[in-house]
Amino acid sequence: MDLTSAKRIAMVCNAILDHSENVKSRLETFPFLAAIDGGAKHCRQLGLKPDIIIGDLDSCPPELLDYYSDVPFKTFPCDKDKTDLELALSLLMLPDTQEITLFGALGKRIDHMLTNILILSRFPGRLFIESQHERLFVIDKTVSLSCAVGQTLSLIPLNGPATGIYTEGLQWNLSNAVLDKNFIGISNRAEISQIRISVQNGDLLCCVNIVH
Repeated sequence: MDLTSAKRIAMVCNAILDHSENVKSRLETFPFLAAIDGGAKHCRQLGLKPDIIIGDLDSCPPELLDYYSDVPFKTFPCDKDKTDLELALSLLMLPDTQEITLFGALGKRIDHMLTNILILSRFPGRLFIESQHERLFVIDKTVSLSCAVGQTLSLIPLNGPATGIYTEGLQWNLSNAVLDKNFIGISNRAEISQIRISVQNGDLLCCVNIVH
């Protein structure tokens, strides 16, 4: 698929990723698959061929590059001011891109994990992180979510306080609330199948527990 026509993109990063059939099947639902540097190792273990490999390739052994010799590469120098993921997003997050979901973006190194979570706030409602257990994204003003009754989710402020927060359909609803370093909305639960969350100011991270 032409890069410019991809509306939904999966990016496989180099942190922890479960090599299960469930993960493979989930990745196959995306029409475009990008491996971010060592994320190509996950792709090979899952038996998937990425549409592009992006990064400085310091985490890709030569035999892996040979294995994917027919896959396009976009390479960057090792000495740079941005991470491989940031550079990949600058290449793939186009105006018409509806969704990019990151897999293998949590765990392994806390500095990379925190950076990846903070990067979500640059693309609210369009950039997601998904693991075997949860899906993370930053709310862009208002979002409606389909949930199972009893499904757990948390609301965490990023980059400072988040204000004017309203929720509907949760066990502990918020009304014009402020979440900051002193008050964080951990482990709320859905009471109905369609919940609504809105925020007037600030970056609000939503962490939704995945029900298997």
